Amino acid sequence: RKLPFPQSAQAAIQSILASQHCALFVDRNIYKLYELPFSGVSVLPLPSGERIKTFSWTKKILAAAARINLDRSSCLIAIGGGALCDAVGFAGSLYMRGIDTVLVPTTLLSQVDAAYGGKTGINFLGIKNLIGTFHDPKEIIADASFLATLSRHEYFSGLGEVLKYAIGFDVALFALLEDQHIYIINRDKTILDNIIKTCASIKTSIVQHDQFEYRERKLLNLGHTFGHAFEQILHVSHGYAVVSGLLASAKISNKLGELPNDDYMRIIKLIGAMGYSVQIPVFTPRLKHYIEHDKKHYGTAVDFIVLTGIGKASSKPLAISQLLELLYE
Repeated sequence: RKLPFPQSAQAAIQSILASQHCALFVDRNIYKLYELPFSGVSVLPLPSGERIKTFSWTKKILAAAARINLDRSSCLIAIGGGALCDAVGFAGSLYMRGIDTVLVPTTLLSQVDAAYGGKTGINFLGIKNLIGTFHDPKEIIADASFLATLSRHEYFSGLGEVLKYAIGFDVALFALLEDQHIYIINRDKTILDNIIKTCASIKTSIVQHDQFEYRERKLLNLGHTFGHAFEQILHVSHGYAVVSGLLASAKISNKLGELPNDDYMRIIKLIGAMGYSVQIPVFTPRLKHYIEHDKKHYGTAVDFIVLTGIGKASSKPLAISQLLELLYE
């Protein structure tokens, strides 16, 4: 028997359906798990994870919108994880040169990070998010009740992005994770509601100042220069790769003399206490290839996000060869 659809998300979606012609694009896992209490609306189940982020699936989403005659006043509603929100957002930015999208993120990773900021995209030529647009969602409906059904692996993938916000942007969040990590690991809903709001508000305030990533929005890439490379080389999920990327950033920042030893040790201790490995993945020559394709690279250098303390990140142009030397020498 299917589970009842989370109530606060249901009410918010029904209110949109009452005023706009919409299509629902739903992660297949959510489609199997939950009753969908929405009548008179077209529903298209989609695969979960990075498989959805292709031109082929983008065409299917656009074709579904065209088949039911969605117009400029219509809306695409995405119910699923970060990859599905990326792909549906991308299609929404293209259909009739851009129509409303509403994102209903159902994973921790998408509720604290991926759904916010207006970035959409698909993977291309084996490179993550190589093709994409900026297209702000009309609304984001984050309901922590979805998190109860996440696999442990998926849940911990989301905690990777929570660690990014704590380590790079918010001393109070870092202290909360240190003090309450057992409750967080056990998915305490009250603490999670607080964490989701905190992370969303950090990202939203940075994006408001710099939507197109010219200045401070780049800081949100903390842990992602190496994280994206580890993700593609090791075939691990995004949040786990980001944790490895955070360890790399902390080590490089410490070696550069930017991050004090005490803060460096607190970061490693917290990552370990949260249940992650504190070993940095071994060197492979392919790392250089992926970092050279990082969106923040310029010639032989990248705008690398260094830590100058807990809750303090800044951008520093560094040669790729120097980064690899600092991390692996």
